[in-house]
Amino acid sequence: MFILGHFEGIHSKTRASEAILGYMWRAIRTFDDTKPSADIDRCPQGWKVDLHQHAYSDRIAMKSTPGACLPGYASHFGIANIPFGIASSPLHPQPQCVSRFEDNVIFLADIQSLVDGLCSTVVFSLPTLNDFAALPRKIHQEVRRRIQQLLAQDPSQLPVNALEHISAVQMALPVRSGDFTDFSCSADHVLNASEAMTGSRSHPPSFYHQPVGYAGRCSSLDISGSAQERPLGQFWAGKPGNSEIVFGPSRCMDYELEVGALVGKPLGRRERLLAKDAAEHIFGFVLVNDWSARDIQGFEMSPLGPLNGKNLGTSVSPWVIMPDALIPFNTAAMPRKAGVPVRAYLDGGQPRIIQLQVHIALTSEEATETVCRSNTAYMYWSLEQCMAQQALAGCGLQTGDLIATGTVSGPDEEEHGCLMEYMKAGTTPPRGYLDDGETIVLDGYCGEGVGFGECFHPNRGHYDHRLRRTLKALRRHTEPCLPKGCIRVPFAKGPMSAQIILYAIKKLTTTNVHTSVRCVAKGSTEYAAAAEFENAPAINNNDFSGDAGIDCMTFESTFPEFFEQVMIPLESGSSTFDNVVRPPDVSNFTQDFSFNASEFDFSLLEDPAAWTETQLQHPLNKQTTTSAEVSRSMAESRSEALKRSPWSWNHWVPPSGVGAFAEHNELNVDEDRVNAANRLTTPRSGQVSYCSLEQSNRDQMIRIITKCTALSMPSFPTLQLLEDLINVCLLEDSHAIDSHIHIPTLDTQNTRTELLLAMVARGAAFISFPPIWKMGMMLQDVVRYAIGEEFEKDNSVTRELQAVQVSLMWVTTGVWSGFRRTVEISASFLQPPVTMLGWSNAFSRSQYSDILPTPEDSSEVLDQKWLAWSEQEARKRLVFHTFLHDSQVMLVHMRPPLISPAQMHLPIPASRDLWLASNAHAWRSAFLAETPAEGKTMPSTINIFSDPELLSRLERPTDKSLCYMLIVHSMAHEVFEYRQQAQMLQHAGKRRQRDKGLSHMSKLRDLYDDLTTLLTSVETDSSSPTEISFVLEFLMMLLHVSLDDIQVFAGRSGEDEARKVYPQVRTWTQDAESRRAIRHAGQVFQYAKKFEKTRLRDFYAVALYHSTLVLWVWGMVTSGISRQSGVSESSKAQARVLLDGPESRSTKAFVQLGHGTPGLEVTPNPPNDTSAIPRTNDNVEGFYSLSNSRCVMATAAAVLRGNFPHPKGGLPPLVGNLASLLDDLGTLPT
Repeated sequence: MFILGHFEGIHSKTRASEAILGYMWRAIRTFDDTKPSADIDRCPQGWKVDLHQHAYSDRIAMKSTPGACLPGYASHFGIANIPFGIASSPLHPQPQCVSRFEDNVIFLADIQSLVDGLCSTVVFSLPTLNDFAALPRKIHQEVRRRIQQLLAQDPSQLPVNALEHISAVQMALPVRSGDFTDFSCSADHVLNASEAMTGSRSHPPSFYHQPVGYAGRCSSLDISGSAQERPLGQFWAGKPGNSEIVFGPSRCMDYELEVGALVGKPLGRRERLLAKDAAEHIFGFVLVNDWSARDIQGFEMSPLGPLNGKNLGTSVSPWVIMPDALIPFNTAAMPRKAGVPVRAYLDGGQPRIIQLQVHIALTSEEATETVCRSNTAYMYWSLEQCMAQQALAGCGLQTGDLIATGTVSGPDEEEHGCLMEYMKAGTTPPRGYLDDGETIVLDGYCGEGVGFGECFHPNRGHYDHRLRRTLKALRRHTEPCLPKGCIRVPFAKGPMSAQIILYAIKKLTTTNVHTSVRCVAKGSTEYAAAAEFENAPAINNNDFSGDAGIDCMTFESTFPEFFEQVMIPLESGSSTFDNVVRPPDVSNFTQDFSFNASEFDFSLLEDPAAWTETQLQHPLNKQTTTSAEVSRSMAESRSEALKRSPWSWNHWVPPSGVGAFAEHNELNVDEDRVNAANRLTTPRSGQVSYCSLEQSNRDQMIRIITKCTALSMPSFPTLQLLEDLINVCLLEDSHAIDSHIHIPTLDTQNTRTELLLAMVARGAAFISFPPIWKMGMMLQDVVRYAIGEEFEKDNSVTRELQAVQVSLMWVTTGVWSGFRRTVEISASFLQPPVTMLGWSNAFSRSQYSDILPTPEDSSEVLDQKWLAWSEQEARKRLVFHTFLHDSQVMLVHMRPPLISPAQMHLPIPASRDLWLASNAHAWRSAFLAETPAEGKTMPSTINIFSDPELLSRLERPTDKSLCYMLIVHSMAHEVFEYRQQAQMLQHAGKRRQRDKGLSHMSKLRDLYDDLTTLLTSVETDSSSPTEISFVLEFLMMLLHVSLDDIQVFAGRSGEDEARKVYPQVRTWTQDAESRRAIRHAGQVFQYAKKFEKTRLRDFYAVALYHSTLVLWVWGMVTSGISRQSGVSESSKAQARVLLDGPESRSTKAFVQLGHGTPGLEVTPNPPNDTSAIPRTNDNVEGFYSLSNSRCVMATAAAVLRGNFPHPKGGLPPLVGNLASLLDDLGTLPT
């Protein structure tokens, strides 16, 4: 970090340094780690703060919040566990007894049936578990059994208020402890610790005779999530005995991984306890972290035991695991030491030890490191034996007492339970002790849904310690080469350091100096703050190399100059400006997306309450400035800045060496289920279960991922999450017009694993929570690799229906993903599945036979017919889906199609009643009910393309919505060909234009009549989906405008090309063709507002965006012409023409004669839309003209956002990109 300061009237570096040091002292003494950075948010006007936010590479995102629970541990708390704890929440403000099942916290006081005939519910309302723990063990067992019974039978019968999500509660210490004793049960720890301190591996003489321990204290017991401060004390500055004794914060902070037993049934004074009877006195078990300051401990432990080195804090996990849950995981204890007898009070018969896998992770700002993987099976002494040893002298046991095992270590180095064991008396390079800011996470897991969850604690430095480091840094790095009164200090990394510096600089504002703060090393892990004072000399830019945020350009500053240059004719002899400003590429609506592993922090997945708008939404990166005038000398830098624009498609070059899995190497998902609040699915879909996976399906998925990629998988989605995502995919497909997956016959055990993975990725695209759809995009790459290998390995796979479904599913998902690389690759890979379908004769009628059920068919024969028919129909519908997708890509990306309507000789689709029939008998019943006795065959698809009225004359029902959509997109091919011919004629000679012009205009009239007639037919059918009318209006708009010209004028190819196309666009705006185009563009708006919620996405969202561009350019050019001619728009306006309203006399007069002022209806902003439609003189009555470009863009953005009500995790990426781009374009003055 750099601090630059210049004090007016102060020319001494020493005095300047002293001034800042004084503020540093007060800043560090008063700054609290646990406080949010609210001080930074309240910086005085003129400050610019841009602090890089670190992302942990693991799922752990810690906050110093006592009682907080980390997400990702639902699997620890299955129905076989059922722990107990103390928690509170806004609904239950008083701490009370709770249990946990997966991520559900159960408030036991709300369930009377749990204690009927056992005890009073009062014990569940108390702020500790002591009263409940003191009850006989059989009552604990019965309460636990009743909870399991309720959950197993019908959890919905639980009172509504009794259940809360784990993210909504705050845990507290489970018991009130009177005594804490810490034993030393691990032989490996004793040997490792001895080697670290003395260099020799030895154990105390009494270790193998009895458990050895020390009496701790309970005043500093803390719940998980509490921060631990570095303690003060005296210790040797260097080698013990050969260095000075110093006083200060400990330099050797350490943790100790332990397991503790909580006493339930008390034991009176002077009563003895046998190890074999101790289990009756154990209420439950917890994880324990016994903090240690090794330097202080080493200095004071001669000759007595530890005091300040050990009493700084002991942390326990919040959930008490019951002994019965751990019985299945008991294992034989280690062999006893030969020749050492076991005393009777310690002899428990066949000694047993809990087999608990324990882990320790250290998380800092830079990385997460797993430093220990151990197991309690390594312990020599059990907790029952420790309890017997505790009572041996007659002290008794009180309910709530904590008996801990001491450090749990194993024989291997990775199994060391504390950092001291790594030291080995200096014979090997030590790992080092804890640093400030590191967070320690302990967790323990037995298996089969039984675990302890987590015990995590941030390590916080002492204020005086941080102050001392700050002073040293300032004195060491003050440089004499800087201007007078300035200092430059490379400082520690991390947001905490930045906050301390900013706090000090803020205090400087009280001395009447001008202060500004800015990021100097943007994008790196370093932070910078600069304090610039009045009358300060110019700062050398070399001191701020790497400041990418300085002089960043915005569209507000570049666009006015751009359009002014384009729309005002050049004077004779003048030429285009040097350093041409390049505006953003309005033809692209994607963004870059870095799959950096550090961004895959799935800790939020199980904590919906923590999902903030900043964390969840994913708008395009914006660079803004308030300057309205931009110096022409900065044109080159503006151009470079705009080339980095997330939507600058024409300037985007895929970076070298970046491909699939190049920037992400870890798949780590801890979410158990899909949160219903994050589903961007059609409201009428509901929650229906179509898919049931087995563990073998999940194993096969893991096998494919590990085979095809180098991804590491610390965790993989649970069966429930995989099922949820597949069900979302199937739900959306079943409600889609072009549904092509036959759900009733879907058998996951006979389904290709690649198809299941593709459905998981597809389902993830309908989840608004970014970590979920990011995971889905990773799986798309996996599917692409996996299915490609299958085709290479066996060419016959190209004829399998499921294999082709896989290829098309990842292609269609990727094309509408909204990310550049994925869109480009997906659009490129549509050709292979189209070729496979063509070579398998899927477009030919001969491939499809009439499969007719009869009343006489036996169940076996009927099932065989149904399965054969369903596969044939699924293949047919897959062809239709491919045809529609190819046409949609053709329209929005303006590229030639791969499939011609003339190829579509296959029969038209069967009715949806047949397609959705749940079984063979339902299929036969539907078939016999709708098929006439003569059983006429269905016409081919090309027949209805040639004669759409054939649909109304059919005697057998068909899927009319799908047929209409197919007809519409067959006409889309004709519209595309017409626009291509118009482009050719535009560049042809005058003679050819004259010869071909009449036929071209005739083609226009015929196409327009056909589209109009079809729209009338569709609108008379009340069951027709809105999407069909939407596409027809979009096609009629395209028929009258060149999208290519619109986008070039808007700046897609730069100023020179925009200037060249401007005369054509200007001529177009003065013609009736343009008025017809904007009329249909307005109707696109009208139908977009009628879309079912969450359906205005993918192709339809892009089509609305293109329509918006047409309205925007028309309004901008016509208002520019009016200004240049001096004719006021209001003077010629005869009526207000509502383009997105119904047909009226005013709309006809405008289209045919140009009378009136066209505009749109004011659309209210949806609740989740942060933009605002400005109120101007022309929209106070619910109408605004197209000259108000900001309102046009704001309305389109509001329609997009309004189709996704209250998206908790933000809009789909593509929709979010479009809405953000519309917002930016709407801010440009015209």
